[in-house]
Amino acid sequence: MNRLHLLLSLLLSATSLSASEVTFQNGHEGYDGASDVTLSGELEKARLLNYGASETLDVAGVAAGGIRKLGLIRFADIVGPKRIPPGKAILSARLELYKIKDAGNADTFSQLQPNQRFIYAHAMLRPWKAGSGNGDQDPDGATFSHQNSPEGVPVYWGKANQIETGPVKGVDYQLTAPSTSPLEQGAEAVWMQWDITEFFQDWVTNPEKNFGLLLTARSYYVGAQFSSCESPDQQLRPRIVVTY
Repeated sequence: MNRLHLLLSLLLSATSLSASEVTFQNGHEGYDGASDVTLSGELEKARLLNYGASETLDVAGVAAGGIRKLGLIRFADIVGPKRIPPGKAILSARLELYKIKDAGNADTFSQLQPNQRFIYAHAMLRPWKAGSGNGDQDPDGATFSHQNSPEGVPVYWGKANQIETGPVKGVDYQLTAPSTSPLEQGAEAVWMQWDITEFFQDWVTNPEKNFGLLLTARSYYVGAQFSSCESPDQQLRPRIVVTY
């Protein structure tokens, strides 16, 4: 081994020995800062309802020109004592969601182009509130809007703004450079993973920019039902595993 290789080996070993790992998951080591909610599209009967307290988080793609299911998820309070020290360089961060079942038809899924068989994670650019409903109306919680609501007052997807058609590309969420996770149809009761190192580093450097992630799919036949932050099984709740 020449001197350069020896030096690189020593540096990598030192980095490995000094690296720390932390897991953010509700109920894990006192952490309780994660929240999520399913947004139902305009064509869904549930479009006025809030699912912030649901035990599942659903994502499914476009149906008849409208977005059918979107997932919002955020891990707050990630910087501080017993968390990530301020200013730390993040070596890796991955979002892990436990898939309960698929959303689409297996026959149609097999006909899709390979670049459609993903679930995308986009950085959110504006604040939102998950809400506390479980199939109930909650004007303060995130839900798709409908102009003809029972009281004649629109119900907005997020408390922070008043955009009636749900999260808007480039306004409410970052359209470019999403993280992707391939969906394996028929593989149920498995963990899916997204590399969110770049997003997480930004949240550590600028905690005020931590608005979480938007989960989307580009076909109605691509999607999944995941265990949510409200799952009764703490081991199956969404988590972020970070090395710094």
